[in-house]
Amino acid sequence: MAAEIGGQIAVVGGGSWGTAFATMLAERHGDVSLWVRERDVCATILSDRENRVFLPGVKVPEGVRPTTDLARSLAGRGIVVLAVPS
Repeated sequence: MAAEIGGQIAVVGGGSWGTAFATMLAERHGDVSLWVRERDVCATILSDRENRVFLPGVKVPEGVRPTTDLARSLAGRGIVVLAVPS
């Protein structure tokens, strides 16, 4: 199943829940796009592989690909998870 959905998942929301969910999905299915609203948070995830603002102490795997560009995050993704405040 991992091969079937790998590379097709996007998580919209780079807070604690979105980061945790993207981390879990990437560990099981590989490439996961993560849309992050805050540029500084996105940069820290890219450079340090950690979301120090919303989920400190949790390593974000290389399979999580954070971006602040929503269109880029969703491009080619068949599964979209919304993890934003309601």
